[in-house]
Amino acid sequence: MRSVFVACRLARIPVLSLALLASGVAGALGVTGCTSKTEECNKLIAILNQENKKVSEGMQGIDGSAFKKMGDDLDASMKAIGAVEVKVPELVKLRDEMKKSYGDFAVAAREAGESMKSDPRKAMTALKQVSSLHEQNSKLVNDINTFCHAK
Repeated sequence: MRSVFVACRLARIPVLSLALLASGVAGALGVTGCTSKTEECNKLIAILNQENKKVSEGMQGIDGSAFKKMGDDLDASMKAIGAVEVKVPELVKLRDEMKKSYGDFAVAAREAGESMKSDPRKAMTALKQVSSLHEQNSKLVNDINTFCHAK
């Protein structure tokens, strides 16, 4: 049996660490090949990794325009995650929760970006929301990893 480990990061903002780490999906199960669950886990985590990399690379700076761009990038990632075809019911649920998480991140990032110059209090509230969403997102990543590792 062979294991494949995959790292997944959402975004890194210097003020708030938004590193999202996901690791591992079991590789081939037995000699005959992957199960549907394993194949679907691999597909979903590959897209999560790809989209997290795009968002992370796109985040340049911590000013309002950077957060607005991050919101746009997160919206695009949300669509890509939603397009991943999975049939295993638990994985469908996890994919949909991750998609919602990206959407919530996009809204909070845009709110932070839009209010940074005009309303510092509103910006701080939005940044706190981003931090809270990071914690929820980290739990979701752990849930995906736990599900994908289970036999």
